[in-house]
Amino acid sequence: MPKRPHSFRGLTKPSSEKASRVLLTCAILVVVSVGFGLVAHELRPIMAAVYFVLGFAMQRAGFCSAALISAVVLSRDSRGLMAIVLAVLVAMLGFGLMHNFGLITVYPSAISVVPAAASGLLFGVGMVFAGGCVSGSLFKATEGRWPSILAVVGIFVGMALGMSTWGQRSISYLAQISLPWNPPPNLAATNGASFSHLATGVALIGLAGLSLGFRRRILEFRPSVAFSVDRAWPLFGVALIVGLLGWAAFWTGPALGRNYPLGASHIPSAVLGFLLNGEVRLVGLLAWTFVLGSLLSAWMRGEIRWRSAPKDTLALAFCGGVLVGLGAIMGRGCFVGQILSGWALLSSHALIFGIVMILANWLTTLFYVRGWR
Repeated sequence: MPKRPHSFRGLTKPSSEKASRVLLTCAILVVVSVGFGLVAHELRPIMAAVYFVLGFAMQRAGFCSAALISAVVLSRDSRGLMAIVLAVLVAMLGFGLMHNFGLITVYPSAISVVPAAASGLLFGVGMVFAGGCVSGSLFKATEGRWPSILAVVGIFVGMALGMSTWGQRSISYLAQISLPWNPPPNLAATNGASFSHLATGVALIGLAGLSLGFRRRILEFRPSVAFSVDRAWPLFGVALIVGLLGWAAFWTGPALGRNYPLGASHIPSAVLGFLLNGEVRLVGLLAWTFVLGSLLSAWMRGEIRWRSAPKDTLALAFCGGVLVGLGAIMGRGCFVGQILSGWALLSSHALIFGIVMILANWLTTLFYVRGWR
């Protein structure tokens, strides 16, 4: 009698020696891609390398905004939120200095108060149900988590709804709602030295404050121990990496048609744009190396295995993904684009989106955990 085939349980975690060799090979490929791009003045390999490292680093630390922000109300743990602040400040410092030396151009952000607030609300609620934002759902899906896989499917559906004629008309209607309060596009003028001065000053003061608050951990930090080949990386170390990657993304972006730092919502939206309209968004397609990086990291940590959940959890994850995708289209960005990049650019639109998103996350987390299950 023939044996029944075994169902897929997961990929075996590689040995430390094998993982080290693979990581060294990938590091060499990243360096070669960046070097070739600089020498040949071809920035596409650099952008692909940036998102590969971003995916690897975020998966390695579990750097997902949904979990990091929710931890504040669930366990009164603010370390994740402080890690997000660190990434923003590092990016802000780089943007201020790069703008001062003429390496980048910061354009006024488009401001639309009602869509920013509405999208932040949808995104904040959706990320709790989905168990992740866009980037978090993507790297958790590479680990074989069925709720995250369905959340990614929901994100595609939500984005398709937002990109439809009905969705665009609804967003335009919300944008036409006038309010007595009409903030400037950016907290500082972008056509002079004021952005450089304000961004650099705020970043330096903020980084100094964080350094004083976490000085003991900084003194005890050992890179060779913290950045292990087959174990999780520290949140603050990954936050520093994410902030630095924002510098590279902003510097290379304009040559590829994107005058903006890091983002994650354009990764799935680029595929949708191609499938629905035949539109080729080069940066978004290149950014799919994010998934390759997170997949590699998950394999090296032995975390690729099927993990299901009750049917109601799976359905809720899908619905949450729909809200996240719709919110990302309505708000013109996600956690990575609006907070890690938009806050660092002192964008009023991003500040409104982010504040509403965080409050919606906290309220939904409290009600969901205490009252709905």
